[in-house]
Amino acid sequence: MQTSSQFWNKAAKKYAKMPIKDKEGYEATLEQTRSHLNKDDKVLEIGCGTGTTALKLSQDVNHITAIDYSIEMIEIAKGKEQQVENVDFIQSDLTTDQFANNSFDAILAFNLIHLLQDPEQDIQRLSKLLKPGGIFISKTAFLGQGFSLFRPIIPIMRLLGLAPYVKVFKTSDLEQMFKNQGFKIIDTKLFAKSPPVKYMAARKA
Repeated sequence: MQTSSQFWNKAAKKYAKMPIKDKEGYEATLEQTRSHLNKDDKVLEIGCGTGTTALKLSQDVNHITAIDYSIEMIEIAKGKEQQVENVDFIQSDLTTDQFANNSFDAILAFNLIHLLQDPEQDIQRLSKLLKPGGIFISKTAFLGQGFSLFRPIIPIMRLLGLAPYVKVFKTSDLEQMFKNQGFKIIDTKLFAKSPPVKYMAARKA
């Protein structure tokens, strides 16, 4: 079975050409995120994909470091940089030790957490990179609620190389993961119902 990075490397070019399915929801996500960011913020985006979100938010913050473990995604993102000077695209996974603790004012994880094999461990690791009072902003699909007809198909699709690893959990599970790591949930918004896609902002103590 191929790894997640292998899956996304193969999918990168096709993914880059795909139109945004819910443009209204995407723009609403950006606006919601901007309301939590400041002009002097240093931001880490994890799972940045082909870089569109980082580039769109670049004018709202001081600097964005955008990482993805797919080198193909990062190469496409770098090709979009043009005149944007405050975004760095880096090929890296979440186990990297290249960033110091308390380095970032905000961490962004859009459409990513349900693709992690151990999300709570990753949240714990990433929380150390946030400054006290920093904010962790995520938007996540919750396949543990609704979507029941399709859940048994996912392992088969993975074997065929048609899907990446997907974690099945509920909205309450993710909220508890953040609370376990000392975060306070300060903002939520539901973007879809079946399966639920929920936006959440959590503040580090």
